[in-house]
Amino acid sequence: MNKIKIEQQVRELHVELWRSRQNLFPGREVSALQVLEPSALIEVLGASYLELPDLADQVFPYRGRYFETAGVMDRQAGHIAVSSRHTQTVTRFTAGHEAGHWVLHPHEVLHRDMPLDGSPKGIRPVIEKEADYFSACFLMP
Repeated sequence: MNKIKIEQQVRELHVELWRSRQNLFPGREVSALQVLEPSALIEVLGASYLELPDLADQVFPYRGRYFETAGVMDRQAGHIAVSSRHTQTVTRFTAGHEAGHWVLHPHEVLHRDMPLDGSPKGIRPVIEKEADYFSACFLMP
């Protein structure tokens, strides 16, 4: 994982969000921190953002256990969806994480994740760590 490259990509997206703030937040004066909305980032990436209350009902296996779905990145459908059943912290981090997959892993067509809040989760695949880092850098510059 090249953290410097991820940080640079996030910084470029921060700048793009700031420059696009009037289109993203029409009729509102927003601060530099307020533009750091994962939904705005996802729009800038050219995808649609959905918060779905029933997304968590979709259960998937991971390492012999079953987890509810917290987020989905579906490149073919052109959207990123997150479950609205979780806290705002988990929802925002998960949305940033899925946006990270969109930016960092263009070969990934469909990706589902369990609830994430940025806390350590033990051994995780590299692409998951990259998406976690992307989300953390995006939300807390």
